Amino acid sequence: MKRFILASASLIASCIALPLHAQTITVGAQYFAPKLDFDGHDASPKLYGVSLGIETIERLYFELHTTVNDKSDQLFGVDTEVRDSNAAYFRFASEQYDGVSLDILLGYARNTVTFSGRPEVYESKEEFNGFAWGLNLNYHLSDYILLTGGYQSRYSKDDIKLAGLSAGFIVQF
Repeated sequence: MKRFILASASLIASCIALPLHAQTITVGAQYFAPKLDFDGHDASPKLYGVSLGIETIERLYFELHTTVNDKSDQLFGVDTEVRDSNAAYFRFASEQYDGVSLDILLGYARNTVTFSGRPEVYESKEEFNGFAWGLNLNYHLSDYILLTGGYQSRYSKDDIKLAGLSAGFIVQF
């Protein structure tokens, strides 16, 4: 986790140091309702998240997303909790038309999932790391505040998927 934060902070500092300079800083909050799918069986934990981003060039943002667990769920009778889900994304934002815009997110996510409660079935802490992507549909309340809803895939490999819907807002400075 410390390496992830250090690498992300270094990348943000590098982007700021570019001669392009950040044009906009963004702060966001979201509710993320993913499905954790294991080979056709799923759990639906609930997460709250925050994001921080900078616009590196026009309509291209670098963002860090982090979430905290709000509610665990059960998978095969085992409590399943997404402890951490952190992602670093490049967000490609479209121009807004009649107050609506579309974003494409591409990046990397680190996810820690804890399974507990039934040691005879399974009890462990697992990490699922890899490529992450998403799509957001935004409604611009003003030049500075956006309501956003979308879909994010934080992990998809080896019959394991962590993906779902999100809703929130972004404030631009």
